[in-house]
Amino acid sequence: MRRVLITVWVGSFWTVGLLVAPMLFVLLPDRDMAGALARHLFAAVEYLGIVCGGLLLLLMRMAYGRWLAHFGARLVAIMLILMVVSLLVIDPWVDGLRLSRGVADTAFAWAHGAASVIYLLLCLLGLWLLFINDDRTGVRAE
Repeated sequence: MRRVLITVWVGSFWTVGLLVAPMLFVLLPDRDMAGALARHLFAAVEYLGIVCGGLLLLLMRMAYGRWLAHFGARLVAIMLILMVVSLLVIDPWVDGLRLSRGVADTAFAWAHGAASVIYLLLCLLGLWLLFINDDRTGVRAE
């Protein structure tokens, strides 16, 4: 079950962030519409990630008896923290700047860059989580 949750969670990062969102900007004639759709997709990935990550932590707790006892659980916790920060801090910051100053503003570019770095970090941490597979990690294949 853990492997399935990890695969769904990490697969959503890679699918939406690296495939679907870029395709929206290529295929849709209106960049504002593409951006609005991308924002909704990224929010969905963040909510899905919070659910999957929370379930993973609970499953790891049940399997190993202690919170954050294994490297895999600590990695999931770090990813969850990044997702919550992105959802509750970075996303509202980007949206506020987009609405007040527009997408051509330097502050918007910095905020969007910060969101992109966090998302890339989540993609890489997720990939690491997906491929670690030994007793030290707490994410054994089932």
